[in-house]
Amino acid sequence: MNAVIPLEQKYSNKRILITQNQLINFAGSEIVTLEIAEYFSKNGAEVIIATNSLGDPMMTRLSGLSNTEIYVLPNVDLEERLDRNPVDFAWIHHQLMPRSLFSKKSLEHTKYVFHHMSPYHPTEFPVFSEIEANIADAILFNSPETERETFRQGVLADIEGFEGVLGNPSPDIFLRIGNNRIQKRETPKKILIISNHIIPELMEARDILQSRGLEVETYGAQTDTYKLIEPSDFYDIDVGVTIGKTVQYAILYGVPVYCYDHFGGPGYIVADNYDSSRERNFSGRNGEKKDANTIVEEILEQYTSARIFFVDMNQNQVDEFRLPIKIDEIYQKVMKHRIKRRLVKHSQIVGLGKVNELNKIIQEILRSSDRDYHDLEHVKNNLEEECRNVSSRLESKEVLLERVLNSVSYRVGRFITSPLRFIRYIFMNR
Repeated sequence: MNAVIPLEQKYSNKRILITQNQLINFAGSEIVTLEIAEYFSKNGAEVIIATNSLGDPMMTRLSGLSNTEIYVLPNVDLEERLDRNPVDFAWIHHQLMPRSLFSKKSLEHTKYVFHHMSPYHPTEFPVFSEIEANIADAILFNSPETERETFRQGVLADIEGFEGVLGNPSPDIFLRIGNNRIQKRETPKKILIISNHIIPELMEARDILQSRGLEVETYGAQTDTYKLIEPSDFYDIDVGVTIGKTVQYAILYGVPVYCYDHFGGPGYIVADNYDSSRERNFSGRNGEKKDANTIVEEILEQYTSARIFFVDMNQNQVDEFRLPIKIDEIYQKVMKHRIKRRLVKHSQIVGLGKVNELNKIIQEILRSSDRDYHDLEHVKNNLEEECRNVSSRLESKEVLLERVLNSVSYRVGRFITSPLRFIRYIFMNR
């Protein structure tokens, strides 16, 4: 019988490097990086995170991880550290690679995993694909769509390592077991909208649902509730309206999902659209745009069939989205894998470094733009509030003036003074 390894010792004595272009907001690939780092950290690994841009709120969350250090590139200390003692496992996002990963010691010791998380975003594309083809033990994609679109463009030929779909899995903290996975209500009462895009039709649908007596909460970057999604956020929720990774949180928790956002969407995740939705990472790109009334009617009228689909979801379907299972499978497969690494040209290493420098500059420009936008938004909100206050004061004065004009004393006064005004008019116009 094999000995059971305690959870906290599973990756003890292992050194893991994770790279990510930016770590600032609670969004997309940043959350993927956080959850992978959390998993390795909690399981005893020494985790090193390298990024081009670091800021809150993500910085504070990452700083709380045990056995974890964060470096902003370029960083001489990190390069020297990796030269002295190469990591066991390098998990690469956005082709962000410190030069020391190309040293002879690293190429002999380190296992390399490249992970791509979008079929269309430029920073996710393998610009120097030959580097990956030459040194990767594994090349992963967040969905079959991303995998297909990447290879369709003719890159990543002659791969020495293996490639496959990781599937954007979620931490087990979202997992609920057995009958407790599904809410008991036969009709929806509480709805949670999660979106960093806040499109008009969803906001209008929210208002309609609230007018019909349903409780609707909205989380996201442009709302009053901007936070990492936690299992407690799904407690007593009947429907989650969202896309992407949050769909998988809901699947693990057992909350029926209405898949819709800025790309549009198929509506409720059910048997008829499950495969096409999963194929596109539950992004909504397998659906169409809808107006607010259509969204409301579908949420209310199609809830029963969606609930039945989630009740009947089997354990294999749920396990497909469990991060511990997927990461352990990848790690074990990679650590057993043996490839003959091919030479990486010096010009490619220099070129990759320049691309990373450019990405860093772009991130700083975008970050500055975001700050300017939020500052202007703050000024706009203050001006709107001031205008509302001025308008309110004017309305009050208009009401007071109307009362004065309609008062008996005002009418009597005008009657008494009318001869004097008539005489003044004659003299002024002589």
